[in-house]
Amino acid sequence: MPRFQPFRANRVPDPDRATAFRYVQAYFDHSYDAVFGVLHGPKFKARLEAQFDNQGASQVEDPSWFALRNVVYALGCRCMLAPDDNVSFVEAEAQAKPYFHNALSAFGEIIFGHSGFTAIQALVLMTFYAEGLGNAAIEFPLCSNAVQLAQARGLHRAPSKSWALSESDSLSRSWLWWTIYCLEKQIAFRSGRPSLIDDNNISTPIPTKAPPGSSMDVGIFTLIIQNARISAQVSSRIMSVKAFGQSSTQIIETIHDIHSQLEKLLESIPPELRIGTSVSTHDCMSAQRQIPMMYLHCAIFGSFMATHSILFYPWISARFGTDADPSFQEQITASSEIVANAARQIILMLRKLTTDAAVPAWLAFYFPIYAHINLFVHTLMYPTAPNAVGDLALMDICAGHFGHVEHITGSEIAFHFPRESAALCAKAVKGVKSTDRVNLTTVPATPQASGATLDCSRPNESGRGEALEPLEPCELGNPFDALEFDMDSWNFFSSIDITDNFTPNLMEIASAL
Repeated sequence: MPRFQPFRANRVPDPDRATAFRYVQAYFDHSYDAVFGVLHGPKFKARLEAQFDNQGASQVEDPSWFALRNVVYALGCRCMLAPDDNVSFVEAEAQAKPYFHNALSAFGEIIFGHSGFTAIQALVLMTFYAEGLGNAAIEFPLCSNAVQLAQARGLHRAPSKSWALSESDSLSRSWLWWTIYCLEKQIAFRSGRPSLIDDNNISTPIPTKAPPGSSMDVGIFTLIIQNARISAQVSSRIMSVKAFGQSSTQIIETIHDIHSQLEKLLESIPPELRIGTSVSTHDCMSAQRQIPMMYLHCAIFGSFMATHSILFYPWISARFGTDADPSFQEQITASSEIVANAARQIILMLRKLTTDAAVPAWLAFYFPIYAHINLFVHTLMYPTAPNAVGDLALMDICAGHFGHVEHITGSEIAFHFPRESAALCAKAVKGVKSTDRVNLTTVPATPQASGATLDCSRPNESGRGEALEPLEPCELGNPFDALEFDMDSWNFFSSIDITDNFTPNLMEIASAL
């Protein structure tokens, strides 16, 4: 993955007026984060017009405004060049990055100087830019400082009537806070870091309409906020240190509660915002609207996986020590299938993704690899499952996606784990099928053949329950023993530093099969 490189001390000049406004228009027309309404288009354009009108006059540069307009240039430049077949991924990044470095050069002045609403907007948009696929992962410190400034300015509290804010200003203030909330909660969720936001201290209401002239999409944004609030519960009630001290009964109750909330959220998505797994009219939709929709679905399915991961991962569920409890084992089986089904939905959505310089890393890298790893684990645990062969095909699709990412980025982003793990799973499934054929006359092929029964459910594509076929665990030894997991310290959501030297040793796993 790309590493952060120190930027040059010399700032690049602003583009000429015509180019600047092309970048600005490209941002509002094509950048997916424009649907969050961080900037009010008419106000921003009016201020930029004044900037160029007074360019020759002697004036003191406002660091926050300097950072804001430059990060908009960077985002707009990237969006404008991304779909151009004559401009490579690397070239698009190279043209946009100097403006982002301009914005970063004002970071210290923004944080330690006089900071207001513009400074918060600049940090939020810098976070969105840093989430791009071709950028170093510096979104956490940018977002963290945006949170601190926003809370210092009281954005997390409902405005007092004595402030006499106009409706437009009040709406802009509230929506900006909830944008920061969603950004921070998802970054904390993906990285395993504790959240900086205490949900109990928030009184800012979620608005029901956008300010006049805003580019935001209220429907999608509201659903994303709801998922962010549920993901905050996943982090605190499922993945926290305190959560691991719960009894098996308590953890199952927690899982059922959060799962129910996620099901209701999934079912509440209106038909026009749903993304199916087959070719549809969504394929012709603009990236500005399609990416937030894909984010919403990936985030919900990611929350499903995270909710059930505490029982799905054998190195975590083993700590509860309830192997003899049939109901607990049934829940493990049900949770495993729920995780696998959510992973399948994410991988199937990759067919709708156009990977270019403007696509965010969480969509092109994080959610696909999260889904792939979970399907990889599920296949090794249940190589005789009826859908094991289909899951191998899905892992091949995911491996092909990462091969495409490597190709378009000129091998700057190369990650071979999906390809190698898919090959390993194919070997495991083939080996078990060969063993089954040899032992067909002496060993029952399924639990039903030996009289075993299992009653549990899993969500189908819409998230609602359907009958779950009993699965037969792998009997060729525990492939995870070879990895020597430290259950007391390992957490899937811990930060993983992917370097050029990082190559998972899958042969250790294969030796156990």
